[in-house]
Amino acid sequence: MGTDKYGLPQGVLGPLPDDFFSCLGRVVCVSAVLEQQLEALYEQMALRGSPVGKQLPASECVQRCLKLVEELPAYARPRVHEYLVAVEGVLDKRNSLVHSAYPTATDGTVWGHKPSRKSAGGSFDAITIDVPALIVAIGEMGNLATDFGSVLALCGNRVR
Repeated sequence: MGTDKYGLPQGVLGPLPDDFFSCLGRVVCVSAVLEQQLEALYEQMALRGSPVGKQLPASECVQRCLKLVEELPAYARPRVHEYLVAVEGVLDKRNSLVHSAYPTATDGTVWGHKPSRKSAGGSFDAITIDVPALIVAIGEMGNLATDFGSVLALCGNRVR
């Protein structure tokens, strides 16, 4: 059995295009940026100068931030809430993409699966995606990473 040009033995993954893995790598890298930004946002919203969001799962960090939104000035609340919900959504999508195995691709569509956390008994969550959809997801994540500074600025003033 041979290996691909990256040293991965043939048969470990399905016959997937290199573009798929390039996109998946970008999803991983941009989501890491979003997670770091989310921690900084939580630190700002919690009025702490020290890192308080470190080692928190991103979903918990989002939930803690959402609880603090009501302490922001009224003009900032809708925008910060919208941003947090959007970040939560793209990170959920990231989890589905990154934690799935991809045994096959047909007609440019990649099919993957991962064990379900929502039901017992060996069930799986399935995902289908193609490179154009991954590019859209990367764009959404990148836009949120770019928007971070303006959202963080809204969190500088507190009602307390």
